[in-house]
Amino acid sequence: MRLFKPYPEDLTPKTRVIAGYAAVFDERDRGGDLIKFGAFTNSLARLKPFPFLKSHDPKQVIGNLLMAYQDDFGLAVVIALGSDCPDIAIGQGLSFGYRVRRKRGVKRRTLYELELVEISIVEEPMQPRARVTRIGPAKAFGVCENEEVA
Repeated sequence: MRLFKPYPEDLTPKTRVIAGYAAVFDERDRGGDLIKFGAFTNSLARLKPFPFLKSHDPKQVIGNLLMAYQDDFGLAVVIALGSDCPDIAIGQGLSFGYRVRRKRGVKRRTLYELELVEISIVEEPMQPRARVTRIGPAKAFGVCENEEVA
């Protein structure tokens, strides 16, 4: 698990936080790619916090990555939303930008190592099961150092 600290300065116990999967392992996406378990291991080891985007647009920053880790299902993420973030619902699509470091195949690629570049909320993710699974205040996620509610 990769937990980023210090947390953003504006993170409070009431900050809206989402969790979900930005990537799913061992399932072909709409483009034919299949991501293997462990594809993010090296990237997560050196990953630094980065903004959460709307539709992969670097001009539309709507939050910050707090935590990222791989489990048997895929790449799990926890994200703090900015105060000006539009409404996000459970089941909404998540996606990620990446660079391929190791792969096999051309049209139907199997991806063995990826460098994570960004994570976005999207209308229709390339991986149909990459979705927001939980929404709540930071305190409910245990990611707020200051537990006093202002």
